[in-house]
Amino acid sequence: MSYHIAEVLSAGYTFVLLLSIDMEPQQENKLLIPGALVIAGLLIGGAIYFKGDTPVKTPDDLTQPAEIAIEPISLNDHVLGNPNASVVLIEFSDIDCPFCRNFDTTMHQIINEYGASGDVAWVYRHFPLDQLHPDARKKAEATECVAKLGSNEAFWGFLGELFERTDESLADLGALAADTGVDQTAFQSCLDGGEFIDDVVAAGEAALKAGGRGTPYTVLIAPNGEKAVISGAQPYEVVKQAIETALLQTAN
Repeated sequence: MSYHIAEVLSAGYTFVLLLSIDMEPQQENKLLIPGALVIAGLLIGGAIYFKGDTPVKTPDDLTQPAEIAIEPISLNDHVLGNPNASVVLIEFSDIDCPFCRNFDTTMHQIINEYGASGDVAWVYRHFPLDQLHPDARKKAEATECVAKLGSNEAFWGFLGELFERTDESLADLGALAADTGVDQTAFQSCLDGGEFIDDVVAAGEAALKAGGRGTPYTVLIAPNGEKAVISGAQPYEVVKQAIETALLQTAN
C-alpha cells in the first residue's frame, strides 16, 4: 500500500493527513502528526468548549478531552498583555500555516481590546507541522534567537514580519532579524548553531500533550483555572465570546 501526504484545511484548522491511494473502502484515514506519531480519530474542524460548562461552539463530532495538560506561563514564554491576567490564551502555532496568519491578526485585535485593562494575556508557543511546512521549524528557532539577542518586543515584531510576508526564504531571515535591531552576525551564529532546536521540539511535544492535532490550537485558561480549547482560526467575535464567558467566572 502506498501513501502520500495531504494538507487538510477544515474550518480554519490545518492538519496533516496520511492518505492511502489504494486503501480498502472500509479502511479509515489517520492523522499524521510531526515526529511520525500517527493518531486515529475524527477531524475536528474548529471548536470552543469549556470543561463542565455549556459549550460556546461545538460541532457534532467534538470529543472533550478528559484533561488538558498544559504548562503555566513561565519566564521563557512570549507574552503580550499582563502575565497575571484573569484570562490566559496559550496559542500553539506554525509560522507557515495560513490559518495561523489569520488568527495572529485576530489575537492582536483581542490584545488591543483587553490587553490594556490587564484582563487577557496572549502566550505564543511553537507547533511547527514539519510534514506540511518544512521551513517552519527553522523559522521558529529564528524567533527564539531574536528573542535572546533582542527583547520580547523584538520577538513579536519579527514574528509579525514572518506572518505578514509570504515570500521569505530561510536565507532572508538574517536581514529580517537585523530589521528588529539585533546583530545579524550573532543571529546567524545562533540559528546555524541550532541553539534552540531542543526548545522548539519540546514546544511541539507540549502541544501534542495539550491535545493539539493541528494549528492554530489555543487553550484558554479561565480565572477559576478551568480550560477551554479554541481549535482553528476562529473569528474575532467567537474568541471574544469565549473570553467574556470566562471573565464571568469567579476564581476559586
